[in-house]
Amino acid sequence: MKNGTTQVLACPIVVKDYNAHMGAVDKSDMLKHCYEINRRSKKWWLRIFWHFLEVTMVNVYILFTQKANCKTISLKHFRQTIAISLVGVNSHKSTMGRSRSNNPQVNHFRRIVPYEVRYEKAAHLLVYGTFRRCSYCSSANELHRTNWMCTVCQVGLCLNSQTNRFLLFPSKDNE
Repeated sequence: MKNGTTQVLACPIVVKDYNAHMGAVDKSDMLKHCYEINRRSKKWWLRIFWHFLEVTMVNVYILFTQKANCKTISLKHFRQTIAISLVGVNSHKSTMGRSRSNNPQVNHFRRIVPYEVRYEKAAHLLVYGTFRRCSYCSSANELHRTNWMCTVCQVGLCLNSQTNRFLLFPSKDNE
């Protein structure tokens, strides 16, 4: 009031019901706006498509975090994992122009193995194949090369008398 006094008003039943039962929708809306695909388009149906895609991604993330027995992952990592799975792990990016055979480009980054592939209950087996970088112990400063490769993850892993990275790589304790 203007004179500085306060007046207590009764909360309507509709507002009480809304506040009691809208927790999941508020969480869903909050997560939807964290990494929103806000693509502008002149086609009205395309904006509706992006909206429903966002809602679907958030709902799947909420269901995954409720059902997962492992530690929960962030929404950003979850979305990245879905994107990598949809694009494909082995997708090859072709370059324009002539190839530089005298100065080959070396990729100093670890290969990204999707969460589902790395920790699935399939039989991870070692096979002797082409000479490649060890995905577990190679870095930009120190390069470790091996002929051994995991059949499921498609990454190189060191295997010799001193080290056995195959036993360490698929375990969740070593992230």
